[in-house]
Amino acid sequence: KYCSNIIRNGKVIVRGTSCEDKNNWMFNRREVLENFTIPQLAIPGTHDSASYTSPSDYELWVKELTKRWAITQ
Repeated sequence: KYCSNIIRNGKVIVRGTSCEDKNNWMFNRREVLENFTIPQLAIPGTHDSASYTSPSDYELWVKELTKRWAITQ
């Protein structure tokens, strides 16, 4: 677990939100997450998160540039 804090005169004045232990983050938020289906979740840090498809309103050059990463296996 890693985090950053702002400490002044030996006292923590701002605690970084990333200080929370993330090992069980899905379990700790199960009351919220249990209402979603797997396709509705974009899980940060997982392979190709939120890249199932690309938006259809992008200009053609953007679609061509991102096509390789837009569709997961």
